[in-house]
Amino acid sequence: MVTTPEGKELYKGLKQIRLEIANGLNIPPYMIFHDKSLLETSEKKPPSYEDMRNISGVGESKLAKFGEAFMNVIREHNLKILEQNYKS
Repeated sequence: MVTTPEGKELYKGLKQIRLEIANGLNIPPYMIFHDKSLLETSEKKPPSYEDMRNISGVGESKLAKFGEAFMNVIREHNLKILEQNYKS
């Protein structure tokens, strides 16, 4: 379970991009990544594709197909957090 506000925000963004991709492919969202994978991603915030490979449920095929979209959400989230911390 995601416990931090930042993690919850990232989880929400990951679910949104998953839904957009799934709708575009006309498949159920869980076929992109299961909630468990999104929760783990929200907690670990992998900064690279290599780190994303270590997330449960993220194999080479899914990483190749969907990795860029999810990494963009993670990068945007991390940048937002850095900007907020800088302003504090």
